[in-house]
Amino acid sequence: MDLRKPAAWFETTEFDIYDEALATWTASGLTGKIMPADRFLSNFNRPTRRRSLGLPPETAVPASNTIRVPSTGEIYFIGALRQDAQGGYAYDKIGILHRSETLGTVNRRAPVGPSNNPGWLVETVVASHYMDVELRSTSEVDEQKQQFEGDFFVAMPPHATPQAWDRLSIGGEDYMVELTYADSGFKFVRAIKRQDHRQDFVYHSRSAAVDYDPATGVVTDGLVNYNVTGFAMDDQLGDSNTLQTKESRLVITVEQAHIGVVPTTEDELTWNSQRRRVMRVDQDFLNQQYHLHCTL
Repeated sequence: MDLRKPAAWFETTEFDIYDEALATWTASGLTGKIMPADRFLSNFNRPTRRRSLGLPPETAVPASNTIRVPSTGEIYFIGALRQDAQGGYAYDKIGILHRSETLGTVNRRAPVGPSNNPGWLVETVVASHYMDVELRSTSEVDEQKQQFEGDFFVAMPPHATPQAWDRLSIGGEDYMVELTYADSGFKFVRAIKRQDHRQDFVYHSRSAAVDYDPATGVVTDGLVNYNVTGFAMDDQLGDSNTLQTKESRLVITVEQAHIGVVPTTEDELTWNSQRRRVMRVDQDFLNQQYHLHCTL
């Protein structure tokens, strides 16, 4: 029995495909069928978003992995694909679909300068995809009361390449990427409803050009300025817990790729218009970061 004939009998839905580069929909002649993944009415979000896709085995999916049903306007992006075969030949291609209603952008802050002087981070839109957001949990902000942050799952097409610290702009809301992973052929993101708290500052690296001119009495400090972006936390050094001590001590964290020199305790920096001395430098090999312990 030729199983391709009964499979083809139901594959009569013509889909539009999405062009991410042009942000347009086109009728491409892509024909197949959409089937329920599970008819059980779940009280969870994700099963209500999933469907199955049936295509002729020779069909190539679009580069955007995103299709639309013209008759209903429903938009899906395509996940894992497999082929059903009998007698040594494939008679049908089966895929997993995830429904989306919102077009979002992936925004990334990255340095634009050379590796020896990367400069402050500059934000650009690196990609635009259809996405789907699901609330995972809420958590209370540390040391705050009645303030909560939302933790979310964000489903994206499989070719999406989000990274930690990226900002996802979806439906007028912003989400910061914490972790990315693959599931069922889709790209998933664990994100948090939080603004990027990294800020720009100037790092003063001590070079070998320290000099004193006895004729003029001028001292050259040998400091070379670098524009750097990082974030700060209170440095709980020593036993003192006075407000003055807390405000004077900070730990500033910088990605190693975002600073053009290796920090040392001979250096200084200007944070929020205050000049600070670098008292200790910790190198985090796992996260590829420097932790700069600073004081006024």
